[in-house]
Amino acid sequence: MSSKSTLLTKNIFDNIPEKFTEEIIENIFTKPNLVIERIISNGHSTLANHWYDQLGDEWLILLKGEATILLESN
Repeated sequence: MSSKSTLLTKNIFDNIPEKFTEEIIENIFTKPNLVIERIISNGHSTLANHWYDQLGDEWLILLKGEATILLESN
């Protein structure tokens, strides 16, 4: 049994607009239980006192620039 996936073959740094007001999120690769997204952000941040809580795990790699990530401590 084969499962279909979507894989876009292009440079990750292509087609980034100079100006945008919202984060840009594009699916690069999808399979059951796995989604790889390209997220383009330019100083966007989460609202103050807002916490993102999600069911699935997440792994992140920053390819260019800088970011601050706050993780919940146990």
